[in-house]
Amino acid sequence: MPAKEQKTYKIGTRGSLLAITQCQQVRDQLEELTGDKFKLEIIRTQGDEQTSKPLWQLEGKDFFTKELDEALIKGDIDLVVHSYKDLGSVRPEEICLATITERFVGHDILLMRPGALKEIKQKGKALIGTSSPRRVTNIERELSRFLPRDPGSKAPTVETKMLRGNVNTRIQKCRDGNFHGIVLAFAGLERLARDSHAREELKFLVHDLQYLVLPPSVFPWAASQGSLGIECLKDRDDNGELFNKLAQLNHEETIEVIKHERKAFNAYGGTCHLAVGVAVQKLPELGLVASHQGVNNSQEIHHHAFIRNSPLPKLELDESEKLFIGVRSEKKDLIKIYDQLLDKTSVVPSLEESAKARAFYATHPKTLEAVKAYHKEGDTLWVAGSRTHALAAEKGLWVNGSSDALGDHQLKSFRESKLLELMNTDWNDTVVLSHEDAETDFGELHIGYQRKELSPGADFTHDIENCRIFYWTSQAQYEIYQRSYKLRADAVHFCGAGKTALKLKGLGVKVHVVAGMREFLDHVQLS
Repeated sequence: MPAKEQKTYKIGTRGSLLAITQCQQVRDQLEELTGDKFKLEIIRTQGDEQTSKPLWQLEGKDFFTKELDEALIKGDIDLVVHSYKDLGSVRPEEICLATITERFVGHDILLMRPGALKEIKQKGKALIGTSSPRRVTNIERELSRFLPRDPGSKAPTVETKMLRGNVNTRIQKCRDGNFHGIVLAFAGLERLARDSHAREELKFLVHDLQYLVLPPSVFPWAASQGSLGIECLKDRDDNGELFNKLAQLNHEETIEVIKHERKAFNAYGGTCHLAVGVAVQKLPELGLVASHQGVNNSQEIHHHAFIRNSPLPKLELDESEKLFIGVRSEKKDLIKIYDQLLDKTSVVPSLEESAKARAFYATHPKTLEAVKAYHKEGDTLWVAGSRTHALAAEKGLWVNGSSDALGDHQLKSFRESKLLELMNTDWNDTVVLSHEDAETDFGELHIGYQRKELSPGADFTHDIENCRIFYWTSQAQYEIYQRSYKLRADAVHFCGAGKTALKLKGLGVKVHVVAGMREFLDHVQLS
C-alpha cells in the first residue's frame, strides 16, 4: 500500500509571544494526529498595532481578527488559531468554526509585585492594571474585600488604570512600579509556562510575584476565555478534509459550557465594550453553574445559578412561615431561622510533623485561627469559598485562590498548573484544616474546628418542627437535625453545590441543589 501523501497547511497567527506559542502547541498536536505539516504565518492585526488606548475606545470592531479573516478568505492561509474570546458574535459568512479546544482554566489571575501589599496598606489604595471593561467594573467593585489588611483596619480602595500590550510587556510594567498589580487570563500564562522556550522568559518575570486566582462567582471570566477557536473556510475545495482533521481537537465538555457562555454574551450585546463577565462551569454529577457579574445598560448584574432543564419547585412563604438557613447567627429575622443547634469553635492543632508544610487549605472560617498560628510568608493558602477568603483578608492573610464553594475538585487544575509551579507553589504536605469527620484527598487532614451540640430551647424546637423549607450547609448538619427533631414529612430541602449535595443525594434525600445562598434566597418568595 502506498504511503499516505503528507500535506502542508498554513496557520495564520498574530505575532505576540502568546499567539505564536499557542499556535505552535496546536501545530504540534495536529502534526501528531494527522501526519501532515503545519506552518505558521505571522499576520499583524489592528489590535496589535494600536496599544495606546483600550479596545473599547477604538473605532471599529474585530481588532484581533480582521486581517486574519482577510488572509483566510483570500487563500493566503488555510486556518487560523484564535483565542476564542477574541471572536465577535458575528463572523464573516465565508468562514466556519472547525474546532473548540479544551479549556484548562478560564479564571483571571491577579499578579502583584514584591512590596506592593505594604504600599497598599500604607496608602489605603490599590492600583490595578487592566483595560477590559468587565475587569474594571468587577475589580473596582469587589476586589478590596479580598486584599489583606492589618486587623481592625479598613479595606483599601481599588482603582484601575489602562494596561495594554502583550503578556510580557504587561508583567514588566507591573514590575517597573506602574501598578501594584495586574489582572490577566490564567490560561494564556499557563500556555506560556508549558512551552519550553517561553517558560524561561516567563519564569524570570513571575517567580517572586504574589498571585490570587480570582473566584469566578465574583469575578467571572470573559465568555469562552481559556479556549482556542480554530477557523477555516466554509467552502474549501477539499471535500471537508481539513475541517475533519481540525475537528479531532474538539473538546465536548468545553464546547458545552462555552455554548452557554456565548449565548449569554450575545444576549448582553456581544461586544468588547461589554462590562459583564460570563463564566459557566460543569460540576461532576451536578450540572452547569453560570456566573454573570458586572454592569449592562446601567443595570447591575449579579447572577450565580445552575442552568436547569426544569425549574426549581415554586415556593412561597405565607406570613406564618419561616425558612431555615443552616448558618449560625444571633440575628433576629421574621422569616428566617438560623442554626442555633450547632456551635463551631476554632482549634489550633499541633502540626509538629507538618512544620515544613508550604500549603494550607482552610475549609471554614473557624479554621483561620489555625492558619494564623502556622502560616509563614511565602506559604500558599487556599480556602473553600468567598466568605472564608474575605475573613482571611481581614486577618491579614494573603489567599492564593479558592474552590469557590463548589467542592475541592475545583482546585485540581491549580495543582496541575505549570504557571503556579514557576511561582514557587509547593503542594507537598498540604495541610487541610477542617472538622474531625471531614473527608479529603487534597492533603493531610488536621482538625481546625470542632462542632458541639447545644440546647436551643422550646421556641427553636417549635420553629424547626413547623418549618417547611431548609437550606443545609453540610451532611452532618442534616443528620443531626433529623436525629434531634421531628422534621415535617413534606419538608423541601436545598443545599449548595459540592460535597454536601453529593452526600445528601447518597443518603437518598430529595435535595434541590443551588449554586449558593443567593440563588436559594432569590428563589424563595414571600406570598
